[in-house]
Amino acid sequence: MKRLLSFTLFFLALTFMVNSQDAVISVNGHVTDDVTGAPIQNHLVLVSVLGGGIYQDYEFYTNDAGFYGSDSILATSQGLVRASTFDCIGEEHAQEAYFNPGNNSFVFDFEICNDSIPQGDCENWFTYETNDNITFVFYGESLPFPANYWMWDFGDGATGYGQNVTHTYDPNTGDIFIVTLTTIHTIPGTVDTCTATSTQEVLVGTGGGNCVADFDYTIDSVPTGAYVVQFTDLSIGNPTSWMWDFGDGEFSNDQNPEHIYEMQGTYYVCLTIFGDSMNNCYDTYCEEIVMGSGGIGDCENWFTYETNDNITFDFYGESLPFPANYWMWDFGDGATGYGQNVTHTYDPNTGDIFIVTLTTIHTIPGTVDTC
Repeated sequence: MKRLLSFTLFFLALTFMVNSQDAVISVNGHVTDDVTGAPIQNHLVLVSVLGGGIYQDYEFYTNDAGFYGSDSILATSQGLVRASTFDCIGEEHAQEAYFNPGNNSFVFDFEICNDSIPQGDCENWFTYETNDNITFVFYGESLPFPANYWMWDFGDGATGYGQNVTHTYDPNTGDIFIVTLTTIHTIPGTVDTCTATSTQEVLVGTGGGNCVADFDYTIDSVPTGAYVVQFTDLSIGNPTSWMWDFGDGEFSNDQNPEHIYEMQGTYYVCLTIFGDSMNNCYDTYCEEIVMGSGGIGDCENWFTYETNDNITFDFYGESLPFPANYWMWDFGDGATGYGQNVTHTYDPNTGDIFIVTLTTIHTIPGTVDTC
């Protein structure tokens, strides 16, 4: 009798940035004048999506009817969506909600003041790009264009000058910063000037606030063959909400949920935590858990990996029973390796998601059988 065990893990091997996004959500709404009710045209609304440790901003400008939004915003299976905009005096208006497979369509309407900026008939706005959420490139725009003066306040005590600027934040102070662009335009033929100000929030760092997600669990089997798992939140940083993905298509927002797995197998469980709006805390922790024998025999394996550059990876194999007699790795790019612990370097020019497979064979003592 021979039984072959294979365990597959999806992971990232990217030169720049790849995050798994496997769902879409719908976010839309109208922006109207809070006095007249008339639609406000060409007004920026920022939609931010947070889930699975991924934070992504989407910019929308209202049309002639004051409408903004999209029915196909990329997202993970569950998380937090936030829509925000600024009124005529620079005050932010924001709405947010949690999304999951059963709740993925949102309408966020805004009623704001629509007077001209008090300093004159001009305006500005800006966009930005970042590959690491540490160094940002900001691109300023203005009407009339170009402005005579551009000044940036990056929200961390630093400032910059010019239409397009680059700023690097302290990587140890992950947080949400408010960036402000101020422009001054000299009105032709006069000595008068027109001043405009716009602001946006930017997320700095790979996590928000001083919190770390973590959990533990215990497994009990029941006579029906199912497995009852009690999950315990061990997170630090005083989170105020929790989102669990149990890896079998089920979810929970309880802090310490109990979950029943109907079948043996290996499940990838993720806990995402959020803090209140004051500490801007969020983090995600994921772990594989095995029910029974993993559904594929009387032995099992799993592995972890480490990387400093998302190009070269160190893989560490484990098995039950331990040690296995044979370890074989398929790195998903056509290369293979052998041994319990291996190192593999991917081509840095082919950033992609690769499927890595570890196969182990264990000889059952006193027999000629293998597992």
